[in-house]
Amino acid sequence: MFTEKLKEATLANHQQTEKILVGKMKSMRSMQDYIDILTSFYGYFGGLENR
Repeated sequence: MFTEKLKEATLANHQQTEKILVGKMKSMRSMQDYIDILTSFYGYFGGLENR
C-alpha cells in the first residue's frame, strides 16, 4: 500500500525530528523556551491548517 511505503520512506526523518523535539522539550528552562517551541509548532501546523 502507498501509506506503508510512505511510512517506510520517511521513518528516518520522523525519528530524527522526534529526537530533536524531545531534546528541545527536555531542555526547556524558561517561559521563553516554551514560547519558542510553541512558535515553532505554530510555524509548521499553522501553515497546514490554512491549507
